[in-house]
Amino acid sequence: MTLVLLLAGLIILITFRVPVAISLLATSLLYILFTGTGSMRVALQQTVGGMDSFPLLAIPLFILLGNLAVATDIASRLFALADAVLGRVRGGLGYVNVVSSLLFSTLSHSAIADSAVLGRMQVPEMTRRGYDKNWSIGLTAGAALIGPILPPSVPAILYAVTAGVSIAGLFAASILPVVLVFVTLCAVVFVYSLRKKKENVDLRSACTYTRAEVGKIALASVPALLTPVLLIGGILTGYFTPTEAACVSVAYLAVLGLVYRKLNWKTSVKILSDSAATSGSIMIVLGASGLYGWILAREGAGRIISDWVGALGDNPILFLIFVNIVLLLVGTFMESAPAILIFVPILQPIATDLGIDPMHFGVIVLLNLVIGLLTPPVGMVLFVLGDVTKTSARDVFRGTLPFLGILVAALMVITFVPPITEFLPAVLGY
Repeated sequence: MTLVLLLAGLIILITFRVPVAISLLATSLLYILFTGTGSMRVALQQTVGGMDSFPLLAIPLFILLGNLAVATDIASRLFALADAVLGRVRGGLGYVNVVSSLLFSTLSHSAIADSAVLGRMQVPEMTRRGYDKNWSIGLTAGAALIGPILPPSVPAILYAVTAGVSIAGLFAASILPVVLVFVTLCAVVFVYSLRKKKENVDLRSACTYTRAEVGKIALASVPALLTPVLLIGGILTGYFTPTEAACVSVAYLAVLGLVYRKLNWKTSVKILSDSAATSGSIMIVLGASGLYGWILAREGAGRIISDWVGALGDNPILFLIFVNIVLLLVGTFMESAPAILIFVPILQPIATDLGIDPMHFGVIVLLNLVIGLLTPPVGMVLFVLGDVTKTSARDVFRGTLPFLGILVAALMVITFVPPITEFLPAVLGY
């Protein structure tokens, strides 16, 4: 009964739009007050303990890196490159949408930043060239989910720290699933362009670029393209730790910002203040989740869930189906950070006992939770795209709904074909 009240209280507070950190803290403190379990000193120790981890130092740096990428206008350069190369292909702007999201995600690591920056550029241009507006919004939303999965992502760092697995290994495990999502979205664009062709709508760009112009645009994009090579390549080859790679990449983007004349005192202060605010909010959630997770463990949540799973038998397939259902539901009302911190300590040991690779399980958890960014009531990507495209929430969700089905289908493939996630970590020795 206590566990039911703990979960019910949290869900009720989140439903009424109370910030997640405050919801977690309020529920936890009320538990301590009314049960007499522990004390405020214990609560403070558990809260601080939730933030006391050296690998978490990478999170503020990756957030700063994403804000620098937005401020230095790298997204427009990547979009121009993709449009110059692919614009003349039928359905080219759809491919440009997916490709530019992939490229920008290597810097922003955020679905919200991706949808805000690229959605403002892409959706109006796609609508002008004959694409359905709702479909364009749905494609932009689906492509934006590449950000939180593609390494180095903040949710992946949180999972790795919480589960006690290699951060670099989890980054490696995420690459082929991202490729699968990317190819799937490109296939959707291909089918859509064929349907439009039957309707006598030519989705090719009216713009023509000479080879010299394409070369000039590509040359201007090289410095931006070197950033993910430096970042991801340095981590996967073991030359940098994730924290070191983030430091080097931040310094590199700062230099680019000065060269591009996009950084000045005013923008630098805004970038630093925004990064500090975002990092602070994440750290508060980490601390509150540490306390809430301690209470769940004390009340035997792990044992109860183990008993539920035990009723399914020792079949890892049934367990993964159970996990997918639970986490897809959790993702509809809870952000990925607190969900990882609350549920991974409970579910990950069970997965290990059933012989499920921790890297494979990590990618499943991440993909489940980021899909929640496209679902009401807490689907932040939906709200952001509605705002930047001046579209009602109903139309945004209508356009996104088919892509939700496509992404869930990709999730099922990744869940039940483990080599997709296990191949690269094995090759790289993780």
